[in-house]
Amino acid sequence: MLEELQALALLALVVTHSFLVRGCIGIHRELPEQGQQISNRIERTSDLLDEMAQLIADLADSIPTSGGSAQPSGGIGELLSGFLMSKMNMASEHGTTQEWEILQANDDPTTLTETTD
Repeated sequence: MLEELQALALLALVVTHSFLVRGCIGIHRELPEQGQQISNRIERTSDLLDEMAQLIADLADSIPTSGGSAQPSGGIGELLSGFLMSKMNMASEHGTTQEWEILQANDDPTTLTETTD
């Protein structure tokens, strides 16, 4: 019984191996065709991206720029620190300032004992 199962498993391996070889040959035949299609798609995408870049450059050139643009010469660090420092020096917009009267201390011993009981 065991020998028949081994023979059946071996036969199944041979059959599936032949299907695998046929599939690999089919892939080998289709590979150049698929590669050409992929290359064509990449070229079309590249052309579209080049056209979009040219359009953006043309639009950027057509926008008039002012002579004195305030570009920070440092980097993002100086830009952020300048932004944060300017916010620290500004008055708060959300709260109001109130002045409170400072009361004198009440040293009456009777009220102190009454509150602790």
